Amino acid sequence: MLSFPEKLIRAPFYIRYSLAVVLFSLALLLRFLMAPVEGGLAFVTFYPIILITFYYCGSGPGILVSVLSGLAGEYFFIPPYRAFSTDIATYTPLAFFCVTAVLISLVIIRLHKGTQQLEISLEALRESEERFRQAMEASTDGLWDWNITDDTGFFSPAYYRMLGYEVNEFPMTGHSWSELIHPDDYQQALTVNQECIDNRRQSFEVEYRMKCKDGSWKWILGRGKALQRDAQGHAIRMIGTHVDITERKRNEEQVRQLAFYDLLTRLPNRRLLNDHLNQAMAASKRSGRYGAVMFIDLDNFKPLNDTHGHDVGDLLLIEAADRLMGCVRETDTVARFGGDEFVVVLIELDVDKAKSTTEARHVSEKIRAAMAAPYLLAIRSNKNAATIIEHRCTASIGVALFINHEASPDDTLRNADNAMYQVKEAGRNSIRFYDVKT
Repeated sequence: MLSFPEKLIRAPFYIRYSLAVVLFSLALLLRFLMAPVEGGLAFVTFYPIILITFYYCGSGPGILVSVLSGLAGEYFFIPPYRAFSTDIATYTPLAFFCVTAVLISLVIIRLHKGTQQLEISLEALRESEERFRQAMEASTDGLWDWNITDDTGFFSPAYYRMLGYEVNEFPMTGHSWSELIHPDDYQQALTVNQECIDNRRQSFEVEYRMKCKDGSWKWILGRGKALQRDAQGHAIRMIGTHVDITERKRNEEQVRQLAFYDLLTRLPNRRLLNDHLNQAMAASKRSGRYGAVMFIDLDNFKPLNDTHGHDVGDLLLIEAADRLMGCVRETDTVARFGGDEFVVVLIELDVDKAKSTTEARHVSEKIRAAMAAPYLLAIRSNKNAATIIEHRCTASIGVALFINHEASPDDTLRNADNAMYQVKEAGRNSIRFYDVKT
């Protein structure tokens, strides 16, 4: 909305010039009323009128009023009164008046316009800051601004809320940020941050976990860039954002579980087994150590399914998976191959085949004994008390050693499977190693 001066200065020229004449007449009248003609002060009332005319009507009317005021002052209030002098020297006050009146008016108007522009800029800045503040309050993303020189900074309210803290509950420093990073993600997060400080990259984007006030962990997508650098190129100020990606990570993990894990036992499925077996063979090639694949089939499983149904059979498969996991190292792999078949991959046994065979046989015997122990399966029907079913189920185990990619992953699995079927044919509940001669 335009102010009154802005509206007036944009008015038609005849309005502005008419107003200028009115203002001049008013100034002349005031001069006659203030003091006698011979009393001096020839131009005293004209200065403010000239300023007002320049300000409200523009430079054209302002110059007109300056000229009229000078002539009126010279004619009425400077000897000879009511006449123009023929002595040029008597016009010095008139010249001084006209020049100073115009200069003072132009300077004041310029200052006024500068003040107006400053006010407009300040108002725009206030509006921008208000929009930014409202955006920060409405956003769920955290904003940070870090002064590296003295390790001080700014964390937005959303930054604190994201982690369950009240605003300003912990210091706004780089140290307080790093203290909340998960130990497993700490090195990666600090490395990319330091690379940006050292000018090895202009910006960074990294995912890591941060500790919330309640002790839980949230996945954070951290982005940052250097805003200012010193003469050596090192960052002295950085800004960035924090985005909560916990839900996205959870969804990704669910997709990964569906793609690579058996839904019933939570063991790796065939796809992930193949990947682990390839990695195990690559490790064997590097180290020169043997590995082993065990193909395990549960004996006497089908009668349990036929008698009590698949739900009870599932309970046994879950228990069997837990027992298998308890028989191997964390570096080994236990996978569900399908139905009542499981595969175990042992890695890094020994460089000597005989010793590796002994180690694999020891683990196989441990598994066979664990599988042979009675299964106590609790069946619940509606609100009735659980019914315990005891079932005995042994395991037939075929073992195939591998080293240095002498056989492919598929061939190694097939060899262990063939050895397992030899156990089945020989009476079950036993172990047999694959022999290339048989």
